Amino acid sequence: MQTTLDDAYVGALYVHIPFCERICHYCDFAKTLAKPALVDDYLQALGIELAMHRFTPATLKTVYLGGGTPSCLDEAHMETLFNHLRHALASKALEEVSIECNPGDVTLAYARRLKALGLNRVSLGIQSFDERHLRFLGRRHDRSLAERSVRNLKDAGFDNIAVDLLFAIPGQTLEDLHTDLQAVLALDVEHISYYHLSIEKNTRLHVKRTRGEFIETDEDLAADMYETLIDVLVENGYDHYEISNFAKPGKTSRHNMAYWRDEDYLGVGCAAHSKVDMKRWFNHTRVRSYIDAVKTSGSPVEATYPFEGVKDALMMGLRLSEGVDLDRLNTRYRTDALKRYPRLHEEIKRGLLVYEHPRLRLGRRGMALANCVFAALEDDEDV
Repeated sequence: MQTTLDDAYVGALYVHIPFCERICHYCDFAKTLAKPALVDDYLQALGIELAMHRFTPATLKTVYLGGGTPSCLDEAHMETLFNHLRHALASKALEEVSIECNPGDVTLAYARRLKALGLNRVSLGIQSFDERHLRFLGRRHDRSLAERSVRNLKDAGFDNIAVDLLFAIPGQTLEDLHTDLQAVLALDVEHISYYHLSIEKNTRLHVKRTRGEFIETDEDLAADMYETLIDVLVENGYDHYEISNFAKPGKTSRHNMAYWRDEDYLGVGCAAHSKVDMKRWFNHTRVRSYIDAVKTSGSPVEATYPFEGVKDALMMGLRLSEGVDLDRLNTRYRTDALKRYPRLHEEIKRGLLVYEHPRLRLGRRGMALANCVFAALEDDEDV
């Protein structure tokens, strides 16, 4: 597939950096251990892919560097990456430029370097403040290092800091969760993502579970944890604006909002996904395959996949507390979503969905049982 986008009207650009210094036990994202020669080849291919596109100044608003662990790039590789971005974006003014970092990488000097490169938002993968749980997850930092990394970012002038945390970690109690919540509140960061730990295939945790080395968290306890973290964070001034995301006023993730609000986005790098002009595709998922494809065929694309506009818009938009404007959605896709997916009426009657014309949104219980609601989108009347 030819993916060159002349005057691409995308608002969000995702850049995948698949390298890590070590592989965490729970991670199933596209990643590999960082080796200097491989990083060199990858960044060269990434520069070629970025050069395929011409971005429209009026629309591109956000860039997100994800991984993997972008912060594991050394100074020379980071400079190479940003040279590619500067060339492709031609110094366009952006609202949000984010990078994912491991706490152990964020020294004060590194934080100042990020600021000098033009980044204005940093997402830290803290996951937990409890050293027992950090060891279980295979993380390489401790609580003090996580807290120090936040201080370093603030001292460097960052006023948009996000942290990722996990709940329902095997062995975690409600008391442990309260301890983590108090620790993250003390950091006074602008954004908190709190994800239910899931055990994915092709991870070390999946192997350990298969061997019976641990027992997953009971569903009722996990539900209590979710309700607890919502109550605590909302009571402390955070807006619960998406199933797993909480932000202080004006500090929602602008980049991720593009996904949730059914806007176009472009992904570059291995395993990156794109949705542009009602077309969807993803790049080669293996690092070497991606590099070879870019250098030999000029295209990083491994495959396209069906664009399911109404279904995708509902599944993503219902994650937001604001929900979905059905009038807008029905007009865009020339359909009637409630007729197309009749089981949604059942979820409204059950109270998992709330319909206040024209908006359809998850209720409080629906937030906790979102997968049950999304299952209702498997039935299609094809109208």
